[in-house]
Amino acid sequence: PLYSSAASDVYKRQIYVNVFKALNYANLDQFDDAYVEINRVNDKLRELDVKYGQMIESLNNSEDAKIKIENTSSEFSSDVLSHYLSYIIYRADGERDNARISHEKMVQAWKTQPDIYDFAEPSCVSDAPKLRGTYLNIVAFTGLAPYKKAVGGRVSTYKDMIGVSGLDMPITVPNMPFPGAKEGYHFKFSFPVIRTVDSNINKIVIHIDNDKTYTLDLLEDMGKVAIQSFNKNRKIIYIKTVVRTVIKGLAAAEAKKKLRKETKAKGGWGTLLDAVVDVGVDATENADLRCWRMMPRYCYTSEIPISQGTHDITIEFMNKNNLVIRKKAYPNYTITNKLNLIDLALIN
Repeated sequence: PLYSSAASDVYKRQIYVNVFKALNYANLDQFDDAYVEINRVNDKLRELDVKYGQMIESLNNSEDAKIKIENTSSEFSSDVLSHYLSYIIYRADGERDNARISHEKMVQAWKTQPDIYDFAEPSCVSDAPKLRGTYLNIVAFTGLAPYKKAVGGRVSTYKDMIGVSGLDMPITVPNMPFPGAKEGYHFKFSFPVIRTVDSNINKIVIHIDNDKTYTLDLLEDMGKVAIQSFNKNRKIIYIKTVVRTVIKGLAAAEAKKKLRKETKAKGGWGTLLDAVVDVGVDATENADLRCWRMMPRYCYTSEIPISQGTHDITIEFMNKNNLVIRKKAYPNYTITNKLNLIDLALIN
């Protein structure tokens, strides 16, 4: 195959590596480098959809293609967070027309992907673009991205059909055609499912000069992107795993027959030889649990009109009981007429 479905899940999460690099370059006032990283985000999303289609075609045309897979377009093709960064960096760089275009792309990405952006619309999206003036932009990351967990299943074979049972997850799997299958075999396999992690952070509050208070808006649920990516690839992962399990299982069954015949093993010795073959089959179909475990889940933002000069800024992370669990102070923070960006993370 051109790339593994597990790798595509990692690949889609890695778009945020470019986001983090863009933030770093923006803080260094290296705007050209920041633009490069931002452009790579949406280039990767487009490339991924093309590669997904190529992989489906490759799998369906392969010699082992027992089950056909339908190709569907990705539900995530444009990233709001990357367009937001592009918008504020272009504005700081004096490129107001490009800033306006980036804002339009951000709004369009939000409106056209309701399955990803299914929470309250943040003010930076709902408000008209602010192309003039001085602003403080806050970008804060919280939570932990979803993780993968292995569940077990069993494939039973019938004449030219297979059935799957024993899956520890809420999914109904009908019997599927499998040309060449013989009746009466049972094989085990592992399959990954995705699980979410609750965040202790419920609200982020900004205090400026002990005078004004603002609450950050949720801009992106990166965990939802990871889930959408996994769910898109789940059918491929599942079918490839089942097909490999059956092919290897049937080969193991033939190996058992041949081994018994060659060794004339009976009774306990025959059972032991069978077990050795079974262990080899089961060990080759473990669930692929690769994922980016320390990726944050949520991104919050705020765009605050502010005067040039020095200000005392405090950012508070609060839990569901409105208790402050972490505080970050920026005393005498200098605001200029360029980019005023604070980014921080609390992986909690």
